[in-house]
Amino acid sequence: MSATETVLPQGWFDESPAGEGAPGEESGTNAGDVARRLASSARLSKRRYEQLPLVGESAVFTEVQGRMPGESTSPEGLVELTNSIGAMGVLQPILVEEVGKSGYRLVSGERRLRACRLGLLEQPDNPHFQRVPALVCPGPLSEEERRAWQLVENLAREDLQPGELGYALVFERCALLASHLVRAGAPVSPEACSIDDPVLRWEELTKAARSSKVAVIAPWEEVLRRLGLRQLKADTAKQIARALRTLPAELTEEFDKEKVPLSTRLEYITLRNGRAEAAAELWAAVRARGAPERLRGATREMIDHPALPAAQALERAEEKVESANRARSETLRRRAEMERGVTRGNLELEDGGRLEVVARSGSPSTPGPGVPVTRKPVKESPATDPNRDENDEPDEDLLVGPTLAEPKLVKATLD
Repeated sequence: MSATETVLPQGWFDESPAGEGAPGEESGTNAGDVARRLASSARLSKRRYEQLPLVGESAVFTEVQGRMPGESTSPEGLVELTNSIGAMGVLQPILVEEVGKSGYRLVSGERRLRACRLGLLEQPDNPHFQRVPALVCPGPLSEEERRAWQLVENLAREDLQPGELGYALVFERCALLASHLVRAGAPVSPEACSIDDPVLRWEELTKAARSSKVAVIAPWEEVLRRLGLRQLKADTAKQIARALRTLPAELTEEFDKEKVPLSTRLEYITLRNGRAEAAAELWAAVRARGAPERLRGATREMIDHPALPAAQALERAEEKVESANRARSETLRRRAEMERGVTRGNLELEDGGRLEVVARSGSPSTPGPGVPVTRKPVKESPATDPNRDENDEPDEDLLVGPTLAEPKLVKATLD
């Protein structure tokens, strides 16, 4: 065997997407067994990709899936996921079944769906929150089919962090490039194909391609097809590979352990370019505080304010999140009051004071929000009434309006 003869690992020339080969030999809860169960279902084999609206008759509806809402599905628990989707879009489609005229019922992906709905409320103009990518399967599915589909997604997505996904993407791209080089007759050293670091392996293979002057490429679209990640966009794959290439391996491992999303890593890379020491101080402060979810906000603070110390940047990020949570809670409270028919309003009094009114409509069918509340004209203003006491509350008959004819609760405060 000559020095330039190529010996590649077994399977590098397999052009079929990952997951479509022979199943594993062992039975049980593994990818091969689940793939067999998935292939045996006529309905699951007809699944298709669609972009579904978040509101309206065609929106996905949910049912209880065996767990009650908790911290992971609360607005506060969805902040990081909502930010990530707003910046990069939904990387993994939700799973839904088509149930006739009833629409689309969610099978898996509750947090992603909730985060998209929350993002639509907060950022209605963001294109990533207009529709949600979904794999649609003709229904109704049996319980066994539904669980098999959920298990496939868990094996493919739930424990796979951006760093781990980056390793898979770059290794597969190396395999694709090496196979194209060999087919073109270009020499590829076995040593290059045996490098454990995927970034270094890619660099060696690209050097071989340049030196051989062979026109070969390894497009991301083909990499994603081979891995069975057709729903992942090529641009997103590039960003994942960029994060893997730019961040030190030990930092990527720490980010994966703390489940730092891709969008946060890209922000951190921006800070780290030229300010590596400041970035390291910030990550140390975040870890010491036990608040990895605040990394993105603190990173943005340090980018916008270069002289800001890491500790202060983290404090500012926490203050902004708390302020946003208070505003979100107030919005939810007002929305709940509107649904119950509760109306709030402020009246400017002639003496410059302000009257706050809280009232509940007497009839459930009477609309609560949006009804104007006016003040009857009086002969004499409260400020000039000689019989008026400072602690007197205004008469209820000063408040009129179609929903406030007989208010159950009126609270008046004078500034």
